[in-house]
Amino acid sequence: SKHHVRHIKAYDPREGKDNERRLTGRHETSSIHDFSAGVANRGASIRIPRQ
Repeated sequence: SKHHVRHIKAYDPREGKDNERRLTGRHETSSIHDFSAGVANRGASIRIPRQ
């Protein structure tokens, strides 16, 4: 998404610092630097449930 960085900061009360600590790309989290989406993909930043 072209607004990824803005959203990372907006949805974190510490302007992205908590998200940066949490979104490492390891342990079933996506990287803070990448936007991704996928069905039932636990490593994606946007997880779409299976129907």
